[in-house]
Amino acid sequence: MFSAPIKSNSLILMCRTLGNSLTAGLDFNRAFKVTTEKTSDPRLRSVLKDVLLDITQGSDIATAMENRGNAFPELMTSMVRVGEHSGHFPEVLKDLAEHYERNKDLKRELWAQLTMPIIQMFAAIFIIAFMLLIIDMFSDPTKKDQTFDPLGLGLTGVQGAELWLLMTLGPLIIGFAIYKFTSRALSGKKFFHSIFMKIPVVSSCMHNFAIARFSWAFALTQQTGLSVLRCIDISLRATGNGVYMAASPQMITDLKEGALLSDAMRNSGLFTEEYLQIVEVAEETGTVPEQLQRISPQLQDEARRSLSRMASAFSWAIRTVVAVFIIFLIFRMALTYINMIQEATKEAM
Repeated sequence: MFSAPIKSNSLILMCRTLGNSLTAGLDFNRAFKVTTEKTSDPRLRSVLKDVLLDITQGSDIATAMENRGNAFPELMTSMVRVGEHSGHFPEVLKDLAEHYERNKDLKRELWAQLTMPIIQMFAAIFIIAFMLLIIDMFSDPTKKDQTFDPLGLGLTGVQGAELWLLMTLGPLIIGFAIYKFTSRALSGKKFFHSIFMKIPVVSSCMHNFAIARFSWAFALTQQTGLSVLRCIDISLRATGNGVYMAASPQMITDLKEGALLSDAMRNSGLFTEEYLQIVEVAEETGTVPEQLQRISPQLQDEARRSLSRMASAFSWAIRTVVAVFIIFLIFRMALTYINMIQEATKEAM
């Protein structure tokens, strides 16, 4: 049985409720029942009922969650397995809740920063379409061949506006649909993310977000006693970045061959030298999880700053395009009227 991923808000509520119930002394079965009753997400409620059924039939919690397909993230099921066997299940759940809370905050800030530039872009597209309609409405129907063409593409009237919207919105919608479909597979996600990461401002933002998520996830998994190889794989997947996720096999191979963690990271070419130096020092003192957990808030702050820079650059790019179009439009209008005056002068002569 495969299920769509549970929403982040539902995962956070589940982890907090389940963790608090277990801390209060409830057994697993009762704690899952309480969590199921409190959730308002029908998908999560259905999945938790299936998980509880497996548990009552003798399954461990992690296996019961894995049997739900893609409903729960791999990071969560792995952490639950470790917490279940180590006796620190409530603590693990609270750590997971904090992890998903941070991810949700980063995503919310991402969309908050990008909302205005996106609105500006679509506003510019629709304003141009509206202008094409207005020009056609006030033009002389007997002189269609003399109707002012603002874009120089022969687009006027209703058909011109529709074609303009098709030319601009069509590629955006098709591109987004292709991205959503192909990014379900790691190869597709890596392909698109590698393209995005070649764009200067976008690249730094994506790297900072990925490293911040990796650091928090690696610190979290290391503290539960998972092997380094398993921690690396889970943490790279937790980044949500296809380029980082695709680097997992090679990094694991390097570690199996005896390379230090910092060397495996350096060979991937994904981590900054400053970050690698922190990992090297932490390796020498045996405090990698503690150090990564300590610098994780700093990395998230840097990710937020890079996000602001990217949103600002995107906004200025849109404004520049609009400004260039206005200048182009002014010149087009000036040339049109100059030609009209010249033609009128010739006729008068």
